[in-house]
Amino acid sequence: MRILPSRKKPARAVRLWACLGLLTLALLWPAAASHATFRPSDVAGLDRLHESLRRWDAAEARRLGEELLRQQPQDAQLLSALSWAAFYAGEYDKALDLAEKARSISPNPETQGQTAFVRDTVATVSPLARVQSPHFVVRFKDPEDRVLSLYATEALEKIYERMAREFGFAPREPVRVEIFPDTTSFQKASTLSRKDIEVSGAVGIAKFNKIMVISPRTLLRGYRWLDALVHEYLHVLIVKLSGNYAPIWLHEGLAKYQEARWRSEPSLYLNPLNETLLARALRSGAFVSFSDMEPSLVNLDTSEKIQLSYAEGASAIDYLATRGGPGILRKLLSDIESLGEGGTRKAIENILETPFADFEAAWKSFLRAKGLKEIEGVGLPNYTVREGGVVDTEAQELKQIRSLVARNHVRLGDMFVSRGQNPVAVLEYFRGLSKDPYSPYLLNKLATALIRADRGQESISYLEQILRTNPDYAPAYSHLGELYRQSGKLREARDAFEQVIQINPYDPRVHTRLAELYNGLGNPSRSKQEQEIADLLSSAHPGR
Repeated sequence: MRILPSRKKPARAVRLWACLGLLTLALLWPAAASHATFRPSDVAGLDRLHESLRRWDAAEARRLGEELLRQQPQDAQLLSALSWAAFYAGEYDKALDLAEKARSISPNPETQGQTAFVRDTVATVSPLARVQSPHFVVRFKDPEDRVLSLYATEALEKIYERMAREFGFAPREPVRVEIFPDTTSFQKASTLSRKDIEVSGAVGIAKFNKIMVISPRTLLRGYRWLDALVHEYLHVLIVKLSGNYAPIWLHEGLAKYQEARWRSEPSLYLNPLNETLLARALRSGAFVSFSDMEPSLVNLDTSEKIQLSYAEGASAIDYLATRGGPGILRKLLSDIESLGEGGTRKAIENILETPFADFEAAWKSFLRAKGLKEIEGVGLPNYTVREGGVVDTEAQELKQIRSLVARNHVRLGDMFVSRGQNPVAVLEYFRGLSKDPYSPYLLNKLATALIRADRGQESISYLEQILRTNPDYAPAYSHLGELYRQSGKLREARDAFEQVIQINPYDPRVHTRLAELYNGLGNPSRSKQEQEIADLLSSAHPGR
């Protein structure tokens, strides 16, 4: 997720903080006050400082700011800008000290808002534990989310190496990653709202020269949190490679196109949901225009438009990569940086040697040639936040079944399961499916009852049906992993349980199974790691 700044020049940027009862973040660079106290040469220096921040070059911004500060150590706007430079470098305590100095010299809405925001960030991030890999620094709540850091560094280092080869570029400094344990801390640090999370699917954001995501513990069934981390890392790369001039459609499209490539050589963007949304848009002509995606997808009014925008952007990147061959995306970002503000259309026209309108028409023809189908039963992703942090998801999932009749059959089926009458429960779940045949929750209930009734092989078709329309539904992978393990299909079982980890990695039983499977597949070191994770989770979440 990215929110683009205003395209006004940094030296004349509108105010960062809008004080309307609540302090609301408006831009990605700090506010610039009047230059009245600065000599002409200093004005140019301050403009360069703001430009460095706009490009997320914290080191250059700090260098420029410290040079100017030696000349005017009591200038509030300079102290404020230098505070942001420290903030962008992850030096939060220093950022707070500088912000407080700026506020004491010039107590106005900008300096007060900046100080409050930096102070909240310090309070939110300081308690988080820290793990560092060669190219990333990951912060998380220990011990609850330590499991995330172990997999996060592995996935991020994989994409770091792959993108470094493809784009010929890698960040100079370790990239900061902050995983927040709850919606409150995530909202404070990211400036996103709960609505942004649940409606827009904004579970992560690249902002302030860092990556922020919410713990998958916070959502009802987790989410593809490793793909989300990689997605946000791509945003960081795009900012650096394009000089932060890339438009939202390209930002989100390239990040979506690449987000699963830490685990797959080809892009996996064309999943059942995206295929369905693109096929529907081709049939109806109801595309979201690239201009309507600005300045952020969270501003679109429906979840379907937001998800369609991701699909459109990724498919446009697919077209460019197919049409232009290796290196075209690297050249495109480089040309956007050279052309500057508003240069994306010209960059594409230069590369493809065709007007931008022809590019859009050719992209849609490219989609039609794929023969995309609307897949029955596909639903929008579920980003429901756990109410009150509860662990039991049953009541919340039951609410998502639209048919009241189907809900009643689920309740009856559950009653029979509690009495050990699994064959009768199977009949009730079948009756429920007649009213809501694509509910992953109901299909999973049926599969579970079949397994308990010693009809495990019969359950596989229902589990596979779930994944054809909802490939991010972790319970289905858990059941398949166990069924494959029991039938001696160790690799298939390992792959299924690894899918669970990528969505909701908190069940120690999954890690215990992976420890057994890795040992059986001749990987004792990985087996040991998984058993250690299982033990960690058992102690951090007793009773699971």
